[in-house]
Order: sequence, then C-alpha cells, then structure tokens
Amino acid sequence: MEKFQRYRQADRVLACPVCSGQLHLAPAGRSLVCDAGHSFDIARQGYVNLYRGKPVTAYSKESFQQRQNILEKGMYAHILHEICGFLQGLCDSCDDQVHDERPWTLLDAGCGEGYYTREIAMRLGGTGNLDLYGVDISRDSVQLAASAANQAGGRAADIKWVVADIGHLPVADGSVNFLLDVFTSANYEEFDRVLAEDGYLIKVIPGEGHVKELREAASGQLHHKDYKERRGAAVFCEHFETVQNRTVSRTYAVTPEERDIFINMTPLLFQVDKSKVDWTKVQFITVEGQLLIGRKKKDRR
Repeated sequence: MEKFQRYRQADRVLACPVCSGQLHLAPAGRSLVCDAGHSFDIARQGYVNLYRGKPVTAYSKESFQQRQNILEKGMYAHILHEICGFLQGLCDSCDDQVHDERPWTLLDAGCGEGYYTREIAMRLGGTGNLDLYGVDISRDSVQLAASAANQAGGRAADIKWVVADIGHLPVADGSVNFLLDVFTSANYEEFDRVLAEDGYLIKVIPGEGHVKELREAASGQLHHKDYKERRGAAVFCEHFETVQNRTVSRTYAVTPEERDIFINMTPLLFQVDKSKVDWTKVQFITVEGQLLIGRKKKDRR
C-alpha cells in the first residue's frame, strides 16, 4: 500500500485528462479518481497512466535501459550537480520562511528513466520539503523509472510517476514551483500554464560541444555539423525571463560499449548509416549542456 499512498496529496497537482477535474486517491487506495467518476489505476510499480493517446513506441525498452546505464555511470552527473546546486540555494534562502505550509512541487517533464528526478529526491528530498513528479509519454520509461526509484528507497520511493504527454500535462494551473526539462522538447505555453507565478523553469539543451567527437566521426553524413539548438536559448528567452544561462561541460573516457550506447542514443545520429562510420578512434566523449533557468515574464503575470 505504501506505493499507492504516495498519491494521497496528489489532488494539489494532478488533474483528470478527460475533464480536468482534481484527481484524488480513491478510498480503496489503488486508483486516482475525479468527482466526475473517471478512474485511473495505479500500477504495482507505483506509476499512473494518464495518457489518452496512442502508445508511443519510438524508443524500445532496451534503449531506455542502455541510456539508464550511461546515466548511472555518472556521465551526466555534472549537469545534475548544477541543477541541485540551484535548487539547494533556493531552499537554503527560504529556510526561515513559511512556504504556505505546503511542499514545493517539482515536475520533471520528459523524465525518461527518471535519473534526475530520483537523484534530486535522494539529495534534496528533505530540503524544502520537495514533492516530486516525473512525467513521460513512454510507459516503458516511466515503468523503468518507478522501479529504479522503488529500489533506491528513501525519498525516491515517494516520487509520483505519470505517463502523460508533456504538451498536454494533466496538471492543475499554477501548481508547479519547479519545472525541469532536460534534453527534451519544450512546450512553453503549457509550461507557463502549470508553473506558479513565482515558479522556475529549469531547461537544459545540448551545448555546442555536446558529443562533438561523435559528430566529427560522422561528419561526412551530417547536413550540419553544429549540434547546438541554434535558436534554443533565443526561443527560451522569448517565453521566459532568463535568470541563469551557463554552459556545463565535461569530457569522459569511454569503453567501446559505452561509445556504442552514446551512438545509439544521440538523436543527431538517428539518420546516419552507422555501418559506414569508423567509430574506433572515438575514445572520449564530451557531455555538454546549456543550462537555462527562467521565470515567467512580468508582462505575462
């Protein structure tokens, strides 16, 4: 029952994907229901499927497991460290303030295998009383995230995991204090809707040097050799007031097996005929993210 009880206060955040009414834990404790009678079972791993569209099969379960392996090796830990540092600073600055006697809500939009959500829970779960949600459109990835968090235990076991489209979040207006969006596409209008007036959007986009070694190896097949999202930061600034903009980068030595996982998980290489590329010279890979932190623009509040 503990896996289900984590949703006992979910009515502050989650909304019915059918009628937008508040979702609350049913008396039996194994499903979320709204006042209109729509019901959504909570899976035994502790996640709930609120996605109403066709199943997404763009990535296989094996690909999520491989990517999880890279994340667990710590090759994105420097990016996680910067995110946690920002959140820790806010929590520390508000230690003496009463935060409406409610926990801060952090929602990881496009959480994938749940690495960032889980690590934040374990590192900062007791600071600022964070209430964490991980959302992804892939049921396989959410299932993997929920299982890993349950195994980790502690505050990670309290995370609410949701299968949903981040472009149509089953989330109440203004109910999120921190919205995390790491290496995924953004829907800024939807993010603006769910963020509280004093909330923060924490977004990470690929930096100019991200996986540059792989790009150089496959340069003959790439139409453009510049991996950064040319307008990524500009589009962010159009929608949110930027309070931080920094590049976080680190280069790692990789084994052939780790290199192959990077090759298969990098979207830029999806259209590359990998059999025609000599990857053997790639022994190091740079992981670089541009960390953008913003708040709602004053003229939109």
